[in-house]
Amino acid sequence: MYSQADDHEIVNDYGGKWSYWTNATKGRAGFSNLVKAGINAFFNFSPIDRNKDEPNRVYRSFHWGKDLDLFILDMHSYRSRNDLPDTPQNNKTLLGKDQLRWLEQSLLNSTATWKVISADVPTTVPSCFNKELGCDNWATNGTTFKKTFTRERSEFLKFLDDHNIRNVVIVATDVHFPTNILVEDDPNHDGHKLIFHELISGPISAIPVKASPPDPTINATAKYQENKILNFGYIKIQQEKSDGKVHLISEVRDENGLLRPGSHWDIPPQ
Repeated sequence: MYSQADDHEIVNDYGGKWSYWTNATKGRAGFSNLVKAGINAFFNFSPIDRNKDEPNRVYRSFHWGKDLDLFILDMHSYRSRNDLPDTPQNNKTLLGKDQLRWLEQSLLNSTATWKVISADVPTTVPSCFNKELGCDNWATNGTTFKKTFTRERSEFLKFLDDHNIRNVVIVATDVHFPTNILVEDDPNHDGHKLIFHELISGPISAIPVKASPPDPTINATAKYQENKILNFGYIKIQQEKSDGKVHLISEVRDENGLLRPGSHWDIPPQ
């Protein structure tokens, strides 16, 4: 079992270094104490050791032979405020500089067939609230307000494209509906497309909501979506007799463990 920290133990969509979340909580004493309490709660309920050099660090990686590397992110503890304009001057970040460089270097060094990134918020499905609060993840809904994190996402995707890093799959939850996303984009404009997949599932015990479309500013296609169902993701990698390659196979299962129609996705390696 791999545990991943989220934000619901504290304040929804928080950032680790924020002094306040909205104007309603501006000047509220003890916000940093709440963040610390949330991280402590995560460690108390998760069977993992603390990092000796960085006790609150929870982003980490695991290696499963020659075919799978797993990278678990922390997309809340180091983020800038959601409502900060996404400009070069603000250096807005979702991962924080150290975590982003760690992820990029880890992917560059990986020799595994599949590089699976476990993200606590999606990369391709926007979670944008309003002009005041902005967007909660790397995606945008394409509206005119600029309170997004897309500059950092563009930097990351260009890195993948520049170094021809293949077979990247992002698994995520957070948006309370299941969807399978294919991205075929060209971040560095060299004429060769970067292809990656994002597999989003859940919730299994929270309020399910209506699905929303993927980010319109990148070439992302929803291959499967469902509305208002309790669900979880089931993913495996296995060698296929048809081509001798190790495929990644993803399915969405409902609350009874049954396969949801249209959710089965057999992805061959590039």
